[in-house]
Amino acid sequence: MTEDIVEEQPIIMDVSSFSNIGQKVNFLAQGIKSLEDAQSQNIYIECFTEEREEEKIKVIRFSTNLAIWTEVYPVDKIDGDVLPKSIAVNLYDFYNAIENSKDDIISFWIDEGQQGADVPELVISTFYNDNKEHEELEIRLKIQQLDFPRRKFLPPSRKLEFSFTLDQISMYNVIHQLNIENKTDGVNVVVSDRRMHFQSDYHGFMTNLAIKQDEKQVYMNDFSVFIPFYVLNLMAATGQVSDIKFDFYSLEGSNIYGMLVVETEDYNFAHMIDSKGESFELSEEHGEDYLIADPENIIYPLQMLNRINKPAKISVATIEKTDKENGEISVSYEGRYSAIARIEMAIFPDNMPLHIDSDLLEVILTKTEIDGIRIKYIDSNNIYIKYENALFIKEMAYDHVKFMKYREELLIN
Repeated sequence: MTEDIVEEQPIIMDVSSFSNIGQKVNFLAQGIKSLEDAQSQNIYIECFTEEREEEKIKVIRFSTNLAIWTEVYPVDKIDGDVLPKSIAVNLYDFYNAIENSKDDIISFWIDEGQQGADVPELVISTFYNDNKEHEELEIRLKIQQLDFPRRKFLPPSRKLEFSFTLDQISMYNVIHQLNIENKTDGVNVVVSDRRMHFQSDYHGFMTNLAIKQDEKQVYMNDFSVFIPFYVLNLMAATGQVSDIKFDFYSLEGSNIYGMLVVETEDYNFAHMIDSKGESFELSEEHGEDYLIADPENIIYPLQMLNRINKPAKISVATIEKTDKENGEISVSYEGRYSAIARIEMAIFPDNMPLHIDSDLLEVILTKTEIDGIRIKYIDSNNIYIKYENALFIKEMAYDHVKFMKYREELLIN
């Protein structure tokens, strides 16, 4: 007597493309910053049932190594099938598969050997052909982890230390005013004297930004937290129109400084903070007036000088007085050329050239939204700038020697 062998049928999870699965996976993939990340970062797929609005809903949660997570639902979120086990696959490979599976329905199932897989695989199939009664595209991803406990992002031993909110305009200004050359590590969120401000130190170019909109918020305790710009950029790119709330927790029994939690309409973040960062104070008291000018008078000649000076490995601008109402900015490439732009501006000290990286000077003077800027100096290599427009108050201090050391190190490396 022979026994009939019954092949076990896999559980198939169907997800509609209208669930925004493509957009959400694309967002999670923004955490990939290098080839190494593409090879090592996973996306974790966990399915569970939760009671929401007095209904039991099937939930599909996607999360990453960076502790960013988002959720979608199966086509039938009440009675539809979901994957029976939690899995992790390569994040880039999963993003690439979803990006190229733009059909109305995308199906997922786990092959643990039902159809000949040597190792467990996540099978993604789409483009169903009604005439042939099968999907025309099938993608198989090697499963990196299988059947693990649900990931916990928020430790129970956390204690809320402080919260703050930023509207989208404030987020934009913090990122674009402080992420110098798009290479700054991150921003320090600092509260002192009950007011919040934002700081960055870009190799000797220090910036302090106070958002006027935030002046309405009064804080009872001082605090400081460092947020990497790649994390802040992701938080700002969620598409949420309303204000974004930041909660900072200390973690009892941990040597980590704390955890920053942000929950938006579609995405959630739990970012571990190693240290509070180093805050600083800027002051104009020790400086003397060097020049006053309309930024628009300087920016266009300066941009032209920077284009002319492209062959130079490091571009240094020298600012000097010519008469009471004019000064000049010069750049040069030793042994090849020099260029000078004569500009209407009031320079106070005689025979006192000022040195500054010309690309950085362009950053300082671009889109200030003011008609007059004052630059103070401590010596020929150190300057201080403060200005105020309708949106913010901005202070900057520049150390030419320190910044040139950074530029030279870039050339060596």
